[in-house]
Amino acid sequence: MALDQQTIVRILLAERSGILSYLLAISSDIHAAEDVFQDLVIKVTQKQPEIADRGHVLAWARAAGRNALIDTLRTRQRRRVVFDTDVLDQLEADWQAFDQPGQATRVDALRQCLSELNPKARRLIEMRYADGLSGQQMAQSLKRPRGSLYVSLSRVYRVLADCVRRRMEVADG
Repeated sequence: MALDQQTIVRILLAERSGILSYLLAISSDIHAAEDVFQDLVIKVTQKQPEIADRGHVLAWARAAGRNALIDTLRTRQRRRVVFDTDVLDQLEADWQAFDQPGQATRVDALRQCLSELNPKARRLIEMRYADGLSGQQMAQSLKRPRGSLYVSLSRVYRVLADCVRRRMEVADG
């Protein structure tokens, strides 16, 4: 039996960050990834009669999203694809592990923990992941020794890991 459209949309919205992460693995163009995600929501509701379960929704969204993003990037010729299709095929099995229901809770926990970081720590994470800067580029921008920057990043990662772990224990308990 096929899932209804409301259930499909709820699944996609709950897994938005995971799908966007997958799309960002293909290209670091967040705007193109967001555009593709929005189109996916519409397209998957049109495929509703063929969608059997949650895993099917996510697998279809990743496959369709990947193809749409690659086409978009080739058409715009603005950005290159980060990985070739053979590598993406190999990664697909690993991405399926994130289709488990608990992964949305983990992403929500991480989002909350990120919002609780102090402004300096949050800026380091933004520079590294949102801006895509390397450690060397960050060190130059902040006028800090690279070793000192790596120590700071390690501390932030530890704080985030501890925070996520605590939140997951509360969610499981």
